[in-house]
Amino acid sequence: MEYIRANYFIPDARKFWVRSSVAKIKKYLAENTIDVILTTGPPHSVHLIGLALKKSLQIKWLADFRDPWTSLYYNDEFNFSSYAKKKNLALEQEVLKQADKVLTVSNSLREELQCPNDKIAVVTNGFDGEVQGKPLRKNGKFTISYIGFLPKQSNPTILWEVLEELVKTNEDFKKDLEIRLTGSISREANVSIAQHGIDAYTNITGYVPHEEAIHEQLSASILLLLVPKTTKAKGIVTGKVFEYLQAKRPILAIGPEDGDLAAILNETSAGVISGFENKTSLKNNILNFYRSFQNNTLLCNSKGIEKYHRRALTKELVEILKVL
Repeated sequence: MEYIRANYFIPDARKFWVRSSVAKIKKYLAENTIDVILTTGPPHSVHLIGLALKKSLQIKWLADFRDPWTSLYYNDEFNFSSYAKKKNLALEQEVLKQADKVLTVSNSLREELQCPNDKIAVVTNGFDGEVQGKPLRKNGKFTISYIGFLPKQSNPTILWEVLEELVKTNEDFKKDLEIRLTGSISREANVSIAQHGIDAYTNITGYVPHEEAIHEQLSASILLLLVPKTTKAKGIVTGKVFEYLQAKRPILAIGPEDGDLAAILNETSAGVISGFENKTSLKNNILNFYRSFQNNTLLCNSKGIEKYHRRALTKELVEILKVL
């Protein structure tokens, strides 16, 4: 199935909406005045709609890349033929060439796309401010909480190792620890947790309503943030980052210490990050958070996060659209 998906559905399984969408949009444009077409992906097949409209109508077009196209980290799971790789790359390059403006979410991805500086801009993901004023759950536990999809590429083996060691050597930590995983958790993560003997301290639930997910964020002692361990990890800044920022709970991240996520955490003082293999740093960060928990001083004194509110980000987008 993965082979078929990769090699017969280029660029993705939504490719069949392109032709009908172009026809419907052309009809709409004939009857209405539109200044700019904005396409956003993934799925990157939507950019082919913008490409077709640009070629036939010469309308202004902004192509927005929320994730990479040919270098997306889970592409490694697909068995792409050489033809499929070349075809995807050719489509990506044509989109980047034909678009009047390219938008993306991080500085690393901007560099990766290799567009002229005056053609590409960064507008990050953000938050809506919807969690403010909601109640916290207090259960007396030192809760390390992860909310969302946890793929096998993000399985933090190093974290399970550190927690296993702390449980075995620190009785207070053992008594207080609770790991809360809310969402779709990969089989690899479940197996690792069991192998390191910390399943007794772990509470795993499936998907929950959005409001309940927000409540989980607000009630955590610390929020766990995981970057997929891939060759392009430095530029990965998921939407989860910004939901975590607005929850204003300390963030414990695992990922590149010199990546875009590290820069955001340092800039906002919202949390700390340890490298994929930096076990000493990770253990120290957890123990520092735990000592603050014991002293009832575990706070998140973040700063400057309002720049990531979608209201502010929309203003940035408006200014970009004005000059097209």
